[in-house]
Amino acid sequence: SPFFMEGIKSFAYEVSEQLKDELPDHVVFPVGNGSLFIGAFKGFEEMVARGDMERIPSLHAVQAAAVRPIVAAFTGEIWTKADASRTVAGGISVVDPPHLHRMLPILRTTGGSAVAVSDDEILRWQRLLTEKEGVFGETTSAAAFAGLEALVKRGVIGSGDRVLVPVTGFGLKDAPQE
Repeated sequence: SPFFMEGIKSFAYEVSEQLKDELPDHVVFPVGNGSLFIGAFKGFEEMVARGDMERIPSLHAVQAAAVRPIVAAFTGEIWTKADASRTVAGGISVVDPPHLHRMLPILRTTGGSAVAVSDDEILRWQRLLTEKEGVFGETTSAAAFAGLEALVKRGVIGSGDRVLVPVTGFGLKDAPQE
């Protein structure tokens, strides 16, 4: 439905309303189909056009290493559907994202990046979020935090940058991992 993306862009409006003068420099998304990523961009883009924001934050896409068509397309890696394997992050396990052609220009336009993370990193971040913050997020959400760690290590995100990572689902959404 064309209205789905219009509804999803409310994410950006909520971010703007809740964070006001402390808007993020970066937003790190777990990405499968790309709906939240593209919807957020549309919302931020509208607010910049209206003068409600000065600029769109850098938008980053995180995928599981086992299923990484967006990361591969962004980095120029040769990756095919046949390369896909099982991942603990079911919400981003999309081998043929329908909005891939729309995501790549957004990544580039906003100065974003795309990274892939291992299942071990995803599960480690799910545990850390639960133990340290009391947030039991789904593995898909934990992937975004693992991606944030990778982006910091690569110097894409600096220590003084403001970063937002949406927690997209509750931890009991997926089957428990051992």
